[in-house]
Amino acid sequence: MKTFELLPKKPLIQVDRILDTDEKKIITRKCITESDYFIFGHFVEKSIYPGLLLYEAAIQSLVLLLNCQYENLKIIKVKTRFIKPVVPGDIVEFHVNKERTTENTMKATGFVDRKSVFICTCSYFIKD
Repeated sequence: MKTFELLPKKPLIQVDRILDTDEKKIITRKCITESDYFIFGHFVEKSIYPGLLLYEAAIQSLVLLLNCQYENLKIIKVKTRFIKPVVPGDIVEFHVNKERTTENTMKATGFVDRKSVFICTCSYFIKD
């Protein structure tokens, strides 16, 4: 199976490229452009990429890391912090780490120009 076949269909794919991966982490990239469908109408005065889609990119990166079908990944608890707005022209790098505690946990950080713009932790399980 091709890697990106694990993700939902366009226009919902929020990961443009895999930069690096190993068994415990993955680094992915999303280029934000003015032509992104989701930019239109989010804020009339200034184009800002929706925070929910940053979270979605982190989840899709986790799907690629775990090599599981998107529909089989179930998120239990989420804690997210948005630090700085992401705007057209930004290139967001998502660093997603799989952590093992009493439950399966993921920590994701989004960076633009090496500055943190988004932090998320969540617990998950994979449905058989």
